[in-house]
Amino acid sequence: MRPCGRRLPDGIEHTAALKIRAVRGTSQQMAEERVQRRLAAILAADVVGYSRLMGEDETGTLAALNKHRAEFIHPTVAEYRGRIVKLMGDGALVEFPSVVDAVECAVAVQRGMVDRNADIPEGKRIVFRIGINLGDVIIEGDDIYGDGVNVAARLEGEADPGGICISGDAYRQVLGKIDFAFEDSGERNLKNIAEPVRTYRWFDGKPSQDRETDTIPIETRSSDRPSIAVLPFDNMSGDPEQEYFSDGITEDLITDLSKMSGLFVIARNTAFSFKGQSLDVGQIGRKLGVAHVLEGSVRKAGNRVRINAQLIETATGGHVWAERYDGSLDDIFAVQDEITQKIVAALQIRLTAREAASARRHITDNVEAYELYLNGRAEFHKFNSEGTREAARLLEQAIAVDPGFAAAHAALSQALQHGWTFMFPGFEDALQRMLEVAQRGVELDDTMGLTHTRLGWASTFVGRHDEAVVSFERAVELEPNAAETYIWFAETLNYAGDPTRGLEMVRQSMKLDPVVPTAYPLVEGHSLYLLRDYDAAIDRLNTAIALAPGFPLPHLLLGIVFSELGRSEEATAQITVLRESVPAYTLDIVAQRLPYRDEEPKRRMRDALEQAGMPA
Repeated sequence: MRPCGRRLPDGIEHTAALKIRAVRGTSQQMAEERVQRRLAAILAADVVGYSRLMGEDETGTLAALNKHRAEFIHPTVAEYRGRIVKLMGDGALVEFPSVVDAVECAVAVQRGMVDRNADIPEGKRIVFRIGINLGDVIIEGDDIYGDGVNVAARLEGEADPGGICISGDAYRQVLGKIDFAFEDSGERNLKNIAEPVRTYRWFDGKPSQDRETDTIPIETRSSDRPSIAVLPFDNMSGDPEQEYFSDGITEDLITDLSKMSGLFVIARNTAFSFKGQSLDVGQIGRKLGVAHVLEGSVRKAGNRVRINAQLIETATGGHVWAERYDGSLDDIFAVQDEITQKIVAALQIRLTAREAASARRHITDNVEAYELYLNGRAEFHKFNSEGTREAARLLEQAIAVDPGFAAAHAALSQALQHGWTFMFPGFEDALQRMLEVAQRGVELDDTMGLTHTRLGWASTFVGRHDEAVVSFERAVELEPNAAETYIWFAETLNYAGDPTRGLEMVRQSMKLDPVVPTAYPLVEGHSLYLLRDYDAAIDRLNTAIALAPGFPLPHLLLGIVFSELGRSEEATAQITVLRESVPAYTLDIVAQRLPYRDEEPKRRMRDALEQAGMPA
C-alpha cells in the first residue's frame, strides 16, 4: 500500500474547515485560514513484494517490519530531523525540513537495511523502495496532502528495490551538498501527475536497471569491471606556475586508463572537482561508486622530477601499492608507463592486443614538446579569449618541436574551433586550419580516440556530417571510457539530425562524468529542444546557466525556446545577455556557426531569433 495525496476541488472548502466562527478579516485572510501550505521535502517508502511476503507468512512479516521500524527506521528518521506523518501497512510518509536531510536519511536507511538483511534468507527480506520530492504541501492537522506528496509517492514506485528515486526539483537542491551520486534517468510520465517529472536515481556503485527501456545501449559500470578515480596529483613544487605539469600528469593517466575496456574510469571533469578538497577515499568511493582511487603528488625542479603515487581501496582505505619515483624529466614517460602497468596488474585487468599495444605507445618522446603540450592544455581550460589564444600558440610550438605529435594536433584543432566559434580575435580564418590539423592528427595516430574525436568535431563544422559520425564511432570504439567523446558525439548527432541518439550519448557521458560540467546540460537541452520537449529543455538550459552564468550558448538556446513558446519578454532577455557576452553575434553569424545538416532547424532558429530581436 502506497501513500497517496489528495487535492481540494477548486472553490470547495474542506469539511474540516467548516466551523462556526465569527466572520473576521478579509476574504483573503479567511482563505489562508482554510488552507495552509508550506514547502517541504517529502519521502515516501514502500516494502517491495509486501503482498507476497504477507501471503507466505503474515505474522512473521508484520513482526519483522515492526522490528525494523522500532529498532532502526524510526531512530534514523529522527536523527535526520524527519517527522513520520503516517504509516500505512507497508508504506510510510515522512516530512523533512531539508532535502539534504531527506536524501541522507534515505541512503542511511537503504544501506542499513542491507546490513540488517545480511543473515536473512532472500525470500524473507524486508526491502524498501524510496521516493523523494520537494514540493508544496497542504497542511491539515498533522497530515499533509497535495501534488508534492503525490509526486513523492509515484517516484517511490519508480525506484529500484533497495533504491532511491528523487525528482529534478529535489536533485537541484542537493547537487554539490551530498557525498552520494545520482544518475539522470530521464523524464517519467507519472500516474495522475499532469506534467512529466525528471527523475534521478541513487547511484551506489552499480547502474540502475531501467524497467521500461534501455536508453543507453553502451556498457558502463558493471559488477565484473574494476573501477577507479584518478584524483588530481598535488603540485609539491612550491611554484603555482608548475600546476599545469601536475594536472597534466593526472590527465594523461586518466586518458591512458580510459583506453581499457575492462576498466571503468571516472572522467577528468569529475576527478578534478575534488581538487583541493580533503575528503577521505571512502567518501569519494561512495560518491563516485568506484572501488579504487589513485592519488599522488608531483615535485618538479629544473630537470628533476619526483612523483609519489598510491592506489587505495575505497571500501577499506587500505593501500594496494604505493611507490615513489625519482629521476630526470626525461624519465617521465617511463614513470607514467610503470604507474599504468601497476594499476593493470593490481586490478587484474585483461587487455586486448590493441589495448596492450596502445599502452606501450607514448604520445610523444620529446620532453620539450610534452611540456609545451601540457602548458597549452592548461591555458585552454581557462575557456577565455586570452587562454585560447595562448593555448594555440603553445600547441603550435609543440608541433614545431615534434611534428609527429598527434595529440598536440588534436588539441590545437580544439583550440582553433573554440576560438572561431566564439569569435575570439585572431581566429577569424581558423576553420580550415582546424580541419587540417585534425586530419593530420589521425594520419599520425589512427589508434588514438582523441584524434578521431577532434576530426569528428571539425568535420561537423564544415558540414561533413556522415564522416563526423564515423569518426566518433571509431573514437568510442578506441576509448570507451572517454566522457568528452560522448558529449561531442551527442552534439554532432544533434547537428546531423538525430537528437534522439544524441540524448543517449549525453546520458552515457553523464555516467562516466557524474559531476556534471556545463556542456552536458547544454547539449542535453539542445537535444530536447530539437525534439520539441520544451519544458525539459528549459530545465536543462537553466542548469547549464547556473553552472556557468557567463557562458553564452545556453542563453542562445534558451532564448530560442522561449521565443518558440511565445514568451517574448523572456526570449528577448536571454538574447540580450547573449549579445552582452558576444556583441558580434547576429542572425547570420549564428546561422554560420551552428552547422545543421537540415534546413528545418535552421529555419526554426532564425525565425525564433528574429522574433526575439536579434539583428540580422
